[in-house]
Amino acid sequence: MPLAPLAPLDTSTMLWPQRPIKPLVLPRTPVAYWVQPKYNGWALVLPGNGTAWTRRGREITNWTCFDNLNLCFDYPLHAELYVAGGVATDVPRLKHGTVEPVIMVHDVMIEGQPIENRLALLDTVVPHESPWQISQTLTATTWDEVNRLFHTMLSQGHEGLVLKKRGSHYHIGRVGSVSLPDWCKIKEEVRFAA
Repeated sequence: MPLAPLAPLDTSTMLWPQRPIKPLVLPRTPVAYWVQPKYNGWALVLPGNGTAWTRRGREITNWTCFDNLNLCFDYPLHAELYVAGGVATDVPRLKHGTVEPVIMVHDVMIEGQPIENRLALLDTVVPHESPWQISQTLTATTWDEVNRLFHTMLSQGHEGLVLKKRGSHYHIGRVGSVSLPDWCKIKEEVRFAA
């Protein structure tokens, strides 16, 4: 049964996307998780009301990279803004539109729905044109596979991976809220054994 569109997030009392924790203890196998790339850019909140915000609550709708983009959606989106080609975000050049941006959408920011439902919505919500992209959601049955995916992301200039627990719900919280273990971030400085 399809979900009814939600009203856009109220930006006067904006709630921010959940933050992944760094894994301290991981299960024997990663089969309980979906694996998404962690891109090297700025976390982006698109409430669906025509505005764009950073994770820390700064409105950036007036940046040139958003010119001529429709930022109105039926659901609020959690995305990443970065420079095309996978290099580290050059914020001044993105702000003034002198480089090509990528808006990589990871998730739909609605609570009470498992990740599988939210990911299924992405294809119907996210525009199918540049600079919009939908993040890959991969599976891995061994930590060796996760290691290979991790090193592939690093070789492309990105940060690493985010593991999202299957069936998990989205947890919206205010800036600085406690992170929940449903999402685990694996970055270069975090090492784990296969």
